[in-house]
Amino acid sequence: MRTAVARALLSMIVMLAGVNAQAAELTAFVENGQLGIALNDAQFPDSLQKDLMSGLTNRLLIRITLEQSGQSTRQRSAEIAIRYDLWDEAFTCATRLDGAAQESSTKRSLQEVTAWLDRIRLPRLFDTRDVDNAAALIVHAELLLNPIDRERMENLRKWVAENSTRRSLDPAGALAASDASLANAVFNKIFEQYASGSDVSAVWQQRITTPRFTLETLSQ
Repeated sequence: MRTAVARALLSMIVMLAGVNAQAAELTAFVENGQLGIALNDAQFPDSLQKDLMSGLTNRLLIRITLEQSGQSTRQRSAEIAIRYDLWDEAFTCATRLDGAAQESSTKRSLQEVTAWLDRIRLPRLFDTRDVDNAAALIVHAELLLNPIDRERMENLRKWVAENSTRRSLDPAGALAASDASLANAVFNKIFEQYASGSDVSAVWQQRITTPRFTLETLSQ
């Protein structure tokens, strides 16, 4: 009996060790005075590979928040869109930051796409010139995979294109800041609706946080 219990406990320890070893990791880096993030080993759902081959666009939304001395100071919204062309048998992968195109590439295999998603890199997020080198910093990343149905996302895209002037999505102006883009407000609205448990649904969601760091430690 004791042997069976010991084996069960050992199996559980091994299983938990494997989970921890594969846990997602978020780290910050600085390039040319700009703070960026690297997101490694996000544990996407098993259904993602099948969805990627569907020919429909799959979207990963990432809201990145910079926290300084316990206060959220700045925020960016990134979107990664992946579409498989059934005719060309290739994947188009595009990254947008606050609605502006950043990078686009073509992947020739599903393995290449999944390897790319396992090592997501988002540079040039926050200017560090006005950040104290010794200040305690933390970066939070909230991820949503296909958070709303595709038709609704396309309608939102059209709405953004037709309303290029900066304004809030809500009458109270709670989402808009003087320096926030309209696209950022759209993504904020999606995240807030999802967090409140309203009719926005996501296949998968995750929140990842960096260890506390300073700009001095990153430059060492």
